[in-house]
Amino acid sequence: MTDIPFRDFAPVRRFQPALALSPDGTTVVYSSNASGQPNLWRQGIGDDHASQLTRFTDRAVRDVAWSPDGAALVFTADHEGDEFHQVFVMSAAGGEPRALTDAPKVQHPLAVIETFSPDSRFILYAGNDRDQTCQDVLMLEVATEVRTRLVTADGLHFANAFSPDGRFVAVTRLNSNTDADVL
Repeated sequence: MTDIPFRDFAPVRRFQPALALSPDGTTVVYSSNASGQPNLWRQGIGDDHASQLTRFTDRAVRDVAWSPDGAALVFTADHEGDEFHQVFVMSAAGGEPRALTDAPKVQHPLAVIETFSPDSRFILYAGNDRDQTCQDVLMLEVATEVRTRLVTADGLHFANAFSPDGRFVAVTRLNSNTDADVL
């Protein structure tokens, strides 16, 4: 029996739990450390080759969502593992990402179910920028970067999704680990 070195079993490539399928179902974007840092990658379904979309060296892509029109990607990335996720947007075809938030000590989780409004104009996310002990729900118009604070109550609130017609937003208020209200 030969000894097999541990390195032969250690993963070379790691993936973040960030994955989004294009609206037409032909392409997937995901976060992988194939470049040495968790960056955003794009790959056609059934293709062997992936294209790197972001080239961060000090940030790690943690979550991603595809716009319903297929034109844009929104994602979060933290700085050197600090877990203060900032929101970025970029063309789904590639290019330079644009920061939509820049608050080094604030967490910004994307909406849990659907980040974009049905018309792809708005994104939904949460943030603890007003009060570090509370998390508000925010909506941002991507083109103008105009931000609207939808929920500003005390407590932890998480954005879920826009309604199919884009008129309403589902929000979860976390009261404890075993108690939550859907608003």
